[in-house]
Amino acid sequence: MPAYSEDCTVVVDASAGCGGVFPCNINVVLAGTTEQGYDFVGIWRVVNRNAPLAALSDSGNRIAQLSGTIAYNSTQASATGMFLIRFTSDRDVTAAGWAASWRALPRQSRKSSRLAP
Repeated sequence: MPAYSEDCTVVVDASAGCGGVFPCNINVVLAGTTEQGYDFVGIWRVVNRNAPLAALSDSGNRIAQLSGTIAYNSTQASATGMFLIRFTSDRDVTAAGWAASWRALPRQSRKSSRLAP
């Protein structure tokens, strides 16, 4: 990236909505527009609550890399209830921008039952 680039990373902690049950599912919705091929919005899985930015050093943690017209809606399992959103831009062309929303979807504990004959 050129020296005039921008890089913004946000750590999102949705674990309170997980009800203490992990892994939990987190639904992430992103919509908007970035400069196609030059500005990117990435979503990364956080595997270590104590070092969330470490997720960026392992491409296996990347859930999505988006550019151009963005219409993303996905539910992912999370062991920590956390994820990262990272925006990188070359600042050359300005597009409309993007917005994100998310919510935790706690997993239901499975109860087994037997039917009596």
